[in-house]
Amino acid sequence: MATGWNTTNTLSDSLDDIRNSARTYREYANVMGRLMDTERLPTGNGLDWKEVALSKLYAMNIEETTDLEQNPQELADTLFSIRPTLVGMSIFTTDLMKMRINPKVAAKIGVLVENAMSRKKDIDAIAIAQSATTDLGTAGNPMSSDLVSAAGARVEGNSTEPWDGGVVAVMKRYHIHDLRAEGMGGFGTVPVPAGLTEQFYRRGFSGSIDNIEVFRDDNISVDASDDAIAFVFARGSGGAIVHVEGMESRMVTERKEGIGGGAEIMYATDQYGNGVRQQAWIYAITADASNPTA
Repeated sequence: MATGWNTTNTLSDSLDDIRNSARTYREYANVMGRLMDTERLPTGNGLDWKEVALSKLYAMNIEETTDLEQNPQELADTLFSIRPTLVGMSIFTTDLMKMRINPKVAAKIGVLVENAMSRKKDIDAIAIAQSATTDLGTAGNPMSSDLVSAAGARVEGNSTEPWDGGVVAVMKRYHIHDLRAEGMGGFGTVPVPAGLTEQFYRRGFSGSIDNIEVFRDDNISVDASDDAIAFVFARGSGGAIVHVEGMESRMVTERKEGIGGGAEIMYATDQYGNGVRQQAWIYAITADASNPTA
């Protein structure tokens, strides 16, 4: 007859193996969705969203006897169009799997699908922004406030078509770390004065540069040389980047009774397209995005 204390090790085979919590991997937010000019392609309007831009006209000096009828100004139009495309994914789950796995885990499957679709939309918008024809940065060099300011000045003051609305900069967290380091340049050699340096020391960089609001989007990818492309552009309605929604996003579940003991397949679809309305309103900034060491 066995003798001794009864502990958790005594009846280890009788202990239930229960998952008490479930989580999905954390994701970076869809930042670009808040910054672009979002339009809807109306039903019955064909495949493309279209916008006509009319070129500016020119007035001239005239004399009292000038016959303006002999020198009329000719109108010129330019068509800008975006064709939304379909994106989608599916998840196949058997009834037996859903019955046997922890319900806390099963409840997270839909969240994973939503995150994947949102990430896809943000990454596609980033790619359009990074297609800017002019890049003011240099591979291997850190992000700096003068590059952001220069890009903003060129957006607002260009001769092609000046912009009078809000301007934003979108960059990786590592780029923002470089801006913080720039503001802390004198730390360690001189006393930390009250103001920006003290603010950077306590809370890091956040806010605006030369009235250009800085946003963090870590869905921006890093290339093999540890560089990443940030960008500065005219934001919002009428701005540089247009995001056109086609069919509304949807999630549909279909039963598959002929598979094993029954199953479901969840379909997620969306339709959208992105385009640059005016290249003079967007500038890329390639800068170092290697892991910070100091």
